[in-house]
Amino acid sequence: MHSLLEIFRNEVLICALTSWFIAQVLKIPTYRIVEKEWNWRRFFGSGGMPSSHTSFVVALTLMTGFDAGFQSVAFAIAFTLAAIVM
Repeated sequence: MHSLLEIFRNEVLICALTSWFIAQVLKIPTYRIVEKEWNWRRFFGSGGMPSSHTSFVVALTLMTGFDAGFQSVAFAIAFTLAAIVM
């Protein structure tokens, strides 16, 4: 039986979550540049640039391709998901 903690060793998932986090963090200075004011709530909000949804699925798709191969079924599923999200 596998431990649930093995999820933290999944490099594909870690990369996708890191990409999401970076996109969310970058929303704060991007908002500051455009609107000339700090809004720390942008970290928790959806929408805006950069798109954390797109960042997440693109990282997921690329890492799946690198890990399982770009000819794999897993990559095709991830690519389809990315196309729908974007």
